[in-house]
Amino acid sequence: LKECFNVEGDVVDKLIKESPDSRYEVLVSDVDYATAQKFKKIDEDDKKYPNVKGIWLEEDYLRSYPYGSMA
Repeated sequence: LKECFNVEGDVVDKLIKESPDSRYEVLVSDVDYATAQKFKKIDEDDKKYPNVKGIWLEEDYLRSYPYGSMA
């Protein structure tokens, strides 16, 4: 997580200790495409990174109004 998203292990440990029953936490938002691709390669390399489990990226859609609000 640190290599791609600059998230320290202490942050993850704290989240786990504070909410042990939680199955979902958002650690990082607004990840750019290059960072997402870097993480995807790490996630696929089970030999070099065997402990990367239970982490995934979710797409988020942003609505844009190129002509401002029409209302």
